[in-house]
Amino acid sequence: MAAADMGDTPDYLTLAPHRPPLYGWFLWTYRGLTGDLDHLPLVQLLLIAVPLLFFVLELGRLLRSGLVPVMAIILLLLHVGIRDTPAILQSESLYLAAVLAGFGFLLRFTRRGQGGLAAASICFALAATTRTTGTAFLLLPPLVALLHPAGSIRAAAGRAGRALAVAALVLALAMAGNWAKHGRFEIGSFAGIALVGKALLLIEPADLPDLPAAAASAVPVAAESRRLIAAQPDLAARLRAQMQALHDVRYPAFFAESEAHWPAWRDGDWTRRNQLALDVARRLIARHPGEFLTLWLRDWASLVLYPSFWPGWASADPPDPLAFLACRLHESCWALTRYPLRPHWYGTMLLSSLVGVVGGLAVILMATGRVLRRRASPAVVLAWAMAIVLHASLLLSAASEAGTVRYTVALHVIDVALLLWLTTGAIRILRGSAPARGEALATRPG
Repeated sequence: MAAADMGDTPDYLTLAPHRPPLYGWFLWTYRGLTGDLDHLPLVQLLLIAVPLLFFVLELGRLLRSGLVPVMAIILLLLHVGIRDTPAILQSESLYLAAVLAGFGFLLRFTRRGQGGLAAASICFALAATTRTTGTAFLLLPPLVALLHPAGSIRAAAGRAGRALAVAALVLALAMAGNWAKHGRFEIGSFAGIALVGKALLLIEPADLPDLPAAAASAVPVAAESRRLIAAQPDLAARLRAQMQALHDVRYPAFFAESEAHWPAWRDGDWTRRNQLALDVARRLIARHPGEFLTLWLRDWASLVLYPSFWPGWASADPPDPLAFLACRLHESCWALTRYPLRPHWYGTMLLSSLVGVVGGLAVILMATGRVLRRRASPAVVLAWAMAIVLHASLLLSAASEAGTVRYTVALHVIDVALLLWLTTGAIRILRGSAPARGEALATRPG
C-alpha cells in the first residue's frame, strides 16, 4: 500500500530548500528505517489518529460533555481533505498531526490553568516547519498565556515569553538544518510561486514595460481566463474557474516561457525563482490593487464555501472545459472539476465552516473587551484566540493561494472546536445552567 505521488513529492524527497523541511525529514527517516515508502498511508493514518483522539478527549473534558468527543470525530472525518490526507505524499498528514496535538495541549492548559503550554508551542512550531501557513498557529500559546485571567500580568507575560522562546528554538533548529544542507538559514517558502499565479491574472499589456519579457506570454491567457471566469453561470462555478485559471496562467504560460527565454529563471533554483516570481507579483498587485482584492475575496469564499463539492442542482459544470489552457494542453482540470458529495457530507462540511467563520467573528466582536482586560473565562480566551487565528489564516491563505480544500484541513479543526463550543454553550443557556451571558463555558481548574 503506497501513498499517492503528488506534484510536490520530489521536492520533499530531495529536501528542496524552498520547502519547509520537517516532512522531508520524516520521509527520509521512514525510508531509512523501512527501505521504501510502502505502507506510508497506514503510518500517516496512525500519525493523525493519536493526536486526533487526544484533541477530541481534551475538548470533551473542557466542555464537560461525553458526547463532544464523538461529535468532534464525526465532524473532523467528514472533511474531505482530512479523510484523504493519510493516503497522499503531501505534508498535510504531518501538519495536521502537529496542529491536533498542539490544540490538545492548549485545551489541557485552558482546563487546568497550568501545564501543556510549552508542548503546544512545540507542536505549533513543528506545524510551521511543515507548512509555512502553520506560522499563524504560533500566536495561539502566547496569546492564551498572556490573556489567561489567573495570576498577575507579570506572571502571564512570563508564560507567554517562555512559549515564544520554545517555539523560536524549534524554528531555529529547523532553519539550522536547512542552512547545513543548502546554506540558507530559513524555513523555506513557496509563497512567491503561489502568489504570482493570482497576480498574473491581473496582467494587461500596459504592465509589460515594468516586467520581464517572459510575462508577455501571460497577457492573452489572463485575458481569456478573466473572460471564462466571468462567463460561468453561478458563484461556485466562478470560484472553481478562478482556481483553474491560477494554474493556467502560471504553469503552461509564464513558467514555460520563463524556462525558455528568461536566463535568471532558467539558471536559478526554485528558491531563486520564488524570489523572482514574488517580485513580478508585487509589481502587478501594486498596479491593480482593486482587481487583486476581488481575486482575494473569491479565494477567501472558496476556502469557506468549498465550491468543488457543490451539488449539481446548485452549480453547473463548464460547457467546455478545454477552453481552459491547462485542461487543453496537460489534461489538468483538477481545480475546475466538481466532485459531488452526498448531501449530509457536504452539508456538514459547510455547516462547520460557516459556524466557525460567523461564530468566530461574533466571539471576536463580543468578547474582545473582556479578553483584553483579562476578565474572560479561560475557555472564552481560548475561543477568542482560535477565532483570531482562524480569520487571520483565511485571509493570509486567500491572499496568496488558490482556495483549494487542502488549505482548509487545519482550519477545520478550529471550525469544529468553535462549533461545539458554541453549541454546548447555547444548550446550557437554554437549560438555564450558564452562569452568565457570554461566559457559558467558563471552566474551573482540574
